[in-house]
Amino acid sequence: MSQDGKTPLPRKIYYDLFSFLVTQLAFTFTVAPFILLDIRDSLLVWHRVYYYCIIAIAVSSLLMLTPVKPWLQKQVRDYTTTKQEIHAKPSHDNLDTYLGLPNDPGQEWDEMMDEVSAEIDRRRAEGKPITKELREKLGHKTLSDSTTRIKKEL
Repeated sequence: MSQDGKTPLPRKIYYDLFSFLVTQLAFTFTVAPFILLDIRDSLLVWHRVYYYCIIAIAVSSLLMLTPVKPWLQKQVRDYTTTKQEIHAKPSHDNLDTYLGLPNDPGQEWDEMMDEVSAEIDRRRAEGKPITKELREKLGHKTLSDSTTRIKKEL
């Protein structure tokens, strides 16, 4: 991708073709024993293709033990830092969440319980009854020990 993060570079087609080829070859190598269902035949097939997948994995793993690993990490870090600077979001959008889940679910739960308690207190102060609908609504939201207090108040 180019620096704007949207436009693919002209060499992307080569990357796509290469990754497709490598993926298909790895799947073919891996699936052969499940098709043949015999260990001798599987080893024979792997021997005839020179164990290419096992050797490629071993070479890749050994390559990561050389100075190539820090160099690759630096390249990735530099590239992603550049991308992050370009696509930086405003601070109010950059919340500390993972997949939309809050960092501290306990705090979220406590805030919800405080809202429920405040609603009950508000209704009592205004002299409004706590209706069956409200009890059912609160019952669906409250499922822990902290809800016992609220349910007793109802």
